[in-house]
Amino acid sequence: AILLAFRKRFCEEVGGRIIGMKSDPITARDLRIWVKQNLFFADKQDVEEIALPKLRKSTVAITMSPEIEVQYRGITDGIEKVLSGLVAKYRDRDLTATDPALETARFKLRKQFQMLTELTLMPDLLVTGARNPKLDECVRIIDEKIESSARIILFTDVPRMASHTGLILSSRFPGKIHAVGLADTIDLWQNGKKVQSYGEKAYTAPDGQTFGIGSWKTYVLKYIVSNNPEVVSLTLTSTYAVGQNLQDFSTVIHLDRDSWNSETMTQRTARAWRTGQGKPVDEYTLDAVYSNPRAAKDA
Repeated sequence: AILLAFRKRFCEEVGGRIIGMKSDPITARDLRIWVKQNLFFADKQDVEEIALPKLRKSTVAITMSPEIEVQYRGITDGIEKVLSGLVAKYRDRDLTATDPALETARFKLRKQFQMLTELTLMPDLLVTGARNPKLDECVRIIDEKIESSARIILFTDVPRMASHTGLILSSRFPGKIHAVGLADTIDLWQNGKKVQSYGEKAYTAPDGQTFGIGSWKTYVLKYIVSNNPEVVSLTLTSTYAVGQNLQDFSTVIHLDRDSWNSETMTQRTARAWRTGQGKPVDEYTLDAVYSNPRAAKDA
């Protein structure tokens, strides 16, 4: 509720995505006051007393299959038309009035952006016979890392993709366990099936430490996931981007870019790249691209 109120008060949005902060002087002044009263930021490399291991970043271009590219281009053409019609309305709009046409356009854009995300993340669920190049790349990375006992965290903002990742990875690595963290459960997948699920309740650890309902995720991640060497990968959604210590994992894969929020991307990686991490951390960002980007630019 607090986040929604903040977005409504200070943020400009298009299609459900934040594109910037409101520019009118009163709102800008209120935002500056809010930041000074509530936020402090320092680069962790400036304040950490113990030197962190090396962070090795890679961006991997994942080529769309032809059938997915056709659908993706069609949706982006539709978004371009909607945005063209919104430019004048946003430039000259009456801030005190509600424009039904504008609200309809916003809803349409939200759905179109969502479809673009799903096409790049889950093409195999949307188009019969399509492969999933991002998950194929994840399998390749895990297969490379598993020999050195490295463990992998994957991040996505789409809960359906998180569960689909657990299903696919557990199918491709028989016998191994792949955990999936959703907002209300943490599930364990093995051999293509969900074999166990942990939810919101109080837990008592083997050492006697108690965890209330508010810290159930911390308990499950520490005692059920991190302490189990059979867990090869852990796929997490946006609710896990902050607040968890996962130094037992030394590879982070970003399946998507978290609505273009670079700071949240940093926080995702910081679940593994933090004090107590004894290994270099490899970070991969998987970006879907056209098979011929130049043709897309010239079209």
